[in-house]
Amino acid sequence: MGAFLDKPKMEKHNAKGDGNGLRYGLSSMQGWRVEMEDAHTAVIGLPNGLDPWSFFAVYDGHAGSQVARYCCEHLLEHITSNPDFQGGGGGGGPAVEPNVDSVKSGIRTGFLQIDDHMRQISEKKHGGADRSGSTAVGVMLSPRHIYFINCGDSRGVLSRGGAVHFFTQDHKPSNPLEKERIQNAGGSVMIQRVNGSLAVSRALGDFDYKCVHGKGPTEQLVSPEPEVYAIERSEAEDEFIVLACDGIWDVMANEELCDFVRSRLEVTDDLERVCNEIVDTCLYKGSRDNMSVVLVCFVSAPKVSPEAVKREAELDKYLESRVEEILKRQGDDGVPDLVHVMRTLASESIPNLPPGGELASKRSVIEAVYNKLNPYRNEDTMSLIPVLLLDNRERGSRISQKGHGIRGLLCYHKSQITSKRDSAMAGHRSVMKTRPHTLAEESSSVQPQPAERTTKRMAPLKCVCALCLKETAGLTEGTCSKSPLTG
Repeated sequence: MGAFLDKPKMEKHNAKGDGNGLRYGLSSMQGWRVEMEDAHTAVIGLPNGLDPWSFFAVYDGHAGSQVARYCCEHLLEHITSNPDFQGGGGGGGPAVEPNVDSVKSGIRTGFLQIDDHMRQISEKKHGGADRSGSTAVGVMLSPRHIYFINCGDSRGVLSRGGAVHFFTQDHKPSNPLEKERIQNAGGSVMIQRVNGSLAVSRALGDFDYKCVHGKGPTEQLVSPEPEVYAIERSEAEDEFIVLACDGIWDVMANEELCDFVRSRLEVTDDLERVCNEIVDTCLYKGSRDNMSVVLVCFVSAPKVSPEAVKREAELDKYLESRVEEILKRQGDDGVPDLVHVMRTLASESIPNLPPGGELASKRSVIEAVYNKLNPYRNEDTMSLIPVLLLDNRERGSRISQKGHGIRGLLCYHKSQITSKRDSAMAGHRSVMKTRPHTLAEESSSVQPQPAERTTKRMAPLKCVCALCLKETAGLTEGTCSKSPLTG
């Protein structure tokens, strides 16, 4: 849970690199949240003689960024330096690769070590007052294996041979095994949260949930133990890996995101640009959270295709022409706002939209031409677009998939609409307070009965649409035929 801004912060942090037969790009954006609590790690060439190895991770902080920031700087060191990790031959040079069991055990030990270390730091520096926590999703790549690491509800996905081959499992309190551990520790799961509060059942930090006496670190209400999966690499088929926080997965399913990434890699080899398009598209789809994504590409990742580039250019040109046509068809109400333009386009069957991203992924193109043709736009309507683009069936689908993302957005816009309605009502009441005096000046010497004045004053309150408010301000008697507020 967290507070929201009036407008999203869309500035992005980017990075990219290559080595060990890999290319990577990343993007992170604060979005609607008041604070940026995400962090990330990208390292090609690991210490202790593991030069051919690489490590990437995304940390999704909550209740503060302290744990996420500390993990992004120190988690890798805790993993690679502990004896369990090195027990299978690590540190003996690049030709000696630790065995799978040692790597998995070392990763688990590293998580438990850093969690205990952060607890000690918190108790010494803050008196135990640091209540922040963080999920973690990562991938460690050796020459032979891919090790997926997950603790919490961020997620990692592997695309192989043009399809989703593997994805990590979210650790939610409602999962049967997670719920059993929580209950055994004396807790409960209410509204799909630990003790009705925390939405994840595994995380680093969150020490308020790790103080049950007689229980080990992996038996607490919230566990710092990661799940580690070892997958053999396939040089011919492995395409890319996506690591992302739940701000991405709230609005895009695994297949949708992989299809979208695949389509973007066919039009550009700039991985930073691809990651930026992912976070922008998720923002326009309605994500209200911080967003971070790391994209790691193998040698068999999709390549730029001249045909795909041509289709993309034709699509952009078509959208530009359609926006121009819609603006030319302005009626008595003047130039349509961007909400109207997006809703009109969403109702049409537009060919060659990016799979997974659909119209939301082209919002920047549409907005650019709209702003160019209509410099006197109303920017207050911009934030309503993500909700208005979703039809009822899609809204229900999104909510059932992840829960709080779209629901939070809908609640936010409901509050915005309610706020504007209340402001209109306040103005309406102000007009009504002055109305008896005006009527008195224009009336005859015979004053109307109090009951009659009351009837006249209350009748227009059935509606606060623009027409009725104008008529009220002009002291006219008519109202529109719209339903009252209660409808």
